Amino acid sequence: MRAMLFAALSMLAAGPALAQTDDRILNDVFAVLRGEAILDQTRQLCLDFADTDLSADFVDWRARNDETLRLANLLLIRRPGLEPGMLDTLRAEAESEAGASFGREADRPAFCEEMGEAMALEALDLKAWFPRQTTRMSEALAGKWPPLDLTDVPPVEDAIEVKQLFFAMQDGLVRCGVLFPPAAPYDAAYAEWEARNSYTRDLADRVLENWGALHPQRWADARDEAGAIVDETFADKDAARAQCERTLTQVPSGELDIDQQRPELFDSVRRNAEIMP
Repeated sequence: MRAMLFAALSMLAAGPALAQTDDRILNDVFAVLRGEAILDQTRQLCLDFADTDLSADFVDWRARNDETLRLANLLLIRRPGLEPGMLDTLRAEAESEAGASFGREADRPAFCEEMGEAMALEALDLKAWFPRQTTRMSEALAGKWPPLDLTDVPPVEDAIEVKQLFFAMQDGLVRCGVLFPPAAPYDAAYAEWEARNSYTRDLADRVLENWGALHPQRWADARDEAGAIVDETFADKDAARAQCERTLTQVPSGELDIDQQRPELFDSVRRNAEIMP
């Protein structure tokens, strides 16, 4: 049970977030602060809805993690890229995620008891919870991991293009289902394509994380560009119908898989996923 709790909280803290930047160290700081906010919110939920008071455990946790939290706050001051409202967004996200996770728990008192035990055993201390991030934060304070210029960086551009292929495929097949029902074959086609290409997407995500290229505006721009391409395809209904029908036959054959359709992108993300700039 304790292992399941740790895994669940780790997934929450590492989940998709609007509060991200284009600086990898700030993103590490945000991961740590998100974890602290999730614990704090879960502590309050346990008190309000499970009649479990974890205040003493949390006070002890804060004392043990004070050095790491001080380091996080110092890096917030020293690193460029922190924008107004980002920390408020981070806390709101963490509280929402913690609330949703807590709401799914069938036995909330048992969950809260396990969380208290995990905190007491120091399993949820930030250095244990986020070893890579906290190590890199300490190194950054000593002068390592300077901010990177992400302008016209080929590995980042290739990884973003991989993400755009996912955006475009999903958007296109959703439109196919709406314009040329039934939608089920198109939903199945996307599920099949996504499953086969998820490894490539994971590689692209690792490249972007390595470079710190995670600002939400970057994702918004990428989606807009992909959507504009799909708009062009669907401007003519007859051409769109032909494209939709063609996609249904091409997906099962694998010819639309990224490693087949764009082998240069696949090679790029596979190579650069292992490189820490």
